[in-house]
Amino acid sequence: MTGRLKKMSVERNRVRAGWLFMLPWLIGLVSFFIVPLLSSLRYSFSDVSISPESIGLQTKFVGLFNYEFILLRDAVFLRSVTDAVLDLLYSVPVVLVFSIFIGLLLNQKFRGRAFMRAVFFLPVIIASGVVMKIIQSDVFTQNTVSEASSLFQTGAIEEMMTRAGLPQSIVSVITAVTGGVFDLSWKSGIQILLFISTLQGVPPSWYEAASIEGANAWDSFWKITFPAISPTSLLVVVYTVIDSFTDVSNPVMMNMLERFSSFYYGFASASAMLYFLAVMLIIGLIFLVFSRRVFHNA
Repeated sequence: MTGRLKKMSVERNRVRAGWLFMLPWLIGLVSFFIVPLLSSLRYSFSDVSISPESIGLQTKFVGLFNYEFILLRDAVFLRSVTDAVLDLLYSVPVVLVFSIFIGLLLNQKFRGRAFMRAVFFLPVIIASGVVMKIIQSDVFTQNTVSEASSLFQTGAIEEMMTRAGLPQSIVSVITAVTGGVFDLSWKSGIQILLFISTLQGVPPSWYEAASIEGANAWDSFWKITFPAISPTSLLVVVYTVIDSFTDVSNPVMMNMLERFSSFYYGFASASAMLYFLAVMLIIGLIFLVFSRRVFHNA
């Protein structure tokens, strides 16, 4: 009986410790997500204005008027959502492949590996989306002719290839790719870290056994590495989708921020709610299409 009570006491302490560890996250969830979400939902059904008599916002219930205006009369919102989705179709695969490639390289044993890992993860620490936008728009836009949107300027490379006699179409493709490499590395820090942590969990004995059986590096990747990182790939895709949709350079985010800055709080909140539903729908489709296949391969 004493042993049973002692076991129950240990289990209770573990439950309490678990809730204590979760408490900061729960406080942040309620304070910075649930409460603002409910406020935005209320504003989306209201005509929100700044009250001249008192400090604060004055709301007037208007029903579905804000949603009707955005969906039926405002062409900017739907066009911005379409542009964001089209951008997602090529940006997510590029980030996924790049993260896997860099993760495989940084998982190898070589001198300076820790330093290179820190280099690829450093942008995540020092640059938020807002800082990245400021850098792109204010610091590195000195070339008023080309108005390059990339942090990595390719003017010298383009000039060199043009003088070498390469066709302009080839020069444009090469400069576009090289110009996006720096931005790509800044957007892939978390994804690379996730793949590295997954690859470190693969037992080396699996590769040794495959090598003894005559498998080359290509066979080992598709038979061992790829199934091992498949669940992480799904996580990386979902994270990249959310990161892309919430980027400040996203046209939908820019449109909503512009509405907020213009004091159209009702329209901005309705746009945010519709955008939130669109993002959840896309993530649901991703899980529906890829989750069974991914976890089956794992």
